[in-house]
Amino acid sequence: MTTENIHVFARWKVQADKLDTVLPLIHLLAMESKKETGNIDYIVCQSLSDPSSFHLFESYVDSAAVEAHKSSDHFKQIALEQIVPLLEQREVFITKSI
Repeated sequence: MTTENIHVFARWKVQADKLDTVLPLIHLLAMESKKETGNIDYIVCQSLSDPSSFHLFESYVDSAAVEAHKSSDHFKQIALEQIVPLLEQREVFITKSI
């Protein structure tokens, strides 16, 4: 049986006056997410033209790994409780390789 890799693409726009608060949290979220068993990769990119805009590229071994990530304490505590309230905009796309 082959596994189907799942990729998450997210775009976050941080409130300009909250960038100094969010930046270390994003680094911590990425570091903790990379430790997950089903995580393949977790890359955070910051826009050069707009430092408050971020693109996150995440890869997981399967859908169950994505669900485990979304259920993890670090995702809930760092992303949902601390980062998301400080965003102006948040878009998330969950995809699979074809």
